[in-house]
Amino acid sequence: MAGATSLEVEDVSFAYARQVAVLDGVSATFEGGKITVLLGNNGSGKTTLLRILAAIASPDSGRVLFDGCPLTRGSIPDYKRMIGFMPELLQMYPEARVADLLGFFCALKRIDESAVPKTLERVGLAARARTRVNTLSKGMKQRLNLAQAILGRPKVVILDEPTNGFDYASVTSFYPILRGLAREGAIVILSNHQLAELRGNVDRIVLMAQGRITKARAIDRDALPGEPETWLEEQALRDFLEVAT
Repeated sequence: MAGATSLEVEDVSFAYARQVAVLDGVSATFEGGKITVLLGNNGSGKTTLLRILAAIASPDSGRVLFDGCPLTRGSIPDYKRMIGFMPELLQMYPEARVADLLGFFCALKRIDESAVPKTLERVGLAARARTRVNTLSKGMKQRLNLAQAILGRPKVVILDEPTNGFDYASVTSFYPILRGLAREGAIVILSNHQLAELRGNVDRIVLMAQGRITKARAIDRDALPGEPETWLEEQALRDFLEVAT
């Protein structure tokens, strides 16, 4: 499983209780060194796709490939140790101290605890290492959520609405962290619906609606929102978000 360069879904479908279709024949490729954002309204299938990419859920049909190798029951444990997943909301032990909680995640991921100080520094929580989780602000808890996801330099980083709860300063410092991970070769995938955050910060946008990918294309990071000749203008994105369900 070493040396991953891509993560793919091929014709993936998923339905809750085998009745309510959430994903319908989704195919996409995510590349190392790139930041890809899934964009779409609530109910478009973004979170379900992220959960399948993180091997938290299994598709009803289709398959997921990591560096060209299909994920199987036998390979998933090794794959999970190579990825970081930041859910929209992470349940944390409220009485735990920040550094101790990250140490717990290190044990789960079989990562040396020496990674904790550097990771806290990276997310701006170094000064809060001995602070109890229940005293953190919502934004700081999201930083801690991000910290657990990027422990140990994962090869795939998957983030579900990661900037919810972030103030402007936190958002400004957040994307450089993702860019740093991408420069290290990580595959970075996130969902977001805050259009203002995307300009200059992502390499590729995947539009989703009703469980399908409606458009996926690389972009000029500095051209979103862009000029008329760019692949999709700000107003087109806004129109998409208004009509997609």
